[in-house]
Amino acid sequence: MDVPTSKWQFPAWAAASVIFSCFAVMLFSACLNVDTVLGSRFQQWVTDPVRTQLVGVSHLLHIVFRGLSIAAILWCVLSWCSTESRIAAGIATFFVVLVLFHNYLMM
Repeated sequence: MDVPTSKWQFPAWAAASVIFSCFAVMLFSACLNVDTVLGSRFQQWVTDPVRTQLVGVSHLLHIVFRGLSIAAILWCVLSWCSTESRIAAGIATFFVVLVLFHNYLMM
């Protein structure tokens, strides 16, 4: 009796896309916190040297957020192009759409 030897493979591309997307969303919340401090009524208590450092940190956080977003998109495309499960690729696509929505909110 022949038994099919199809072995389940871990969807590495899709998992990486989901991980990059989750980190990007967490980084988005950090960006929002820094931007809120810079634009809120509490900015009068933030001294000028600290404010300039926070502006620099804010710019770096935005750059890293967009870099993680691009990495998530790239890995999502690779998961669709590979032989991975379509369910895993669909889940990765959902998370990438979530990151793109957050990216749209930052503009």
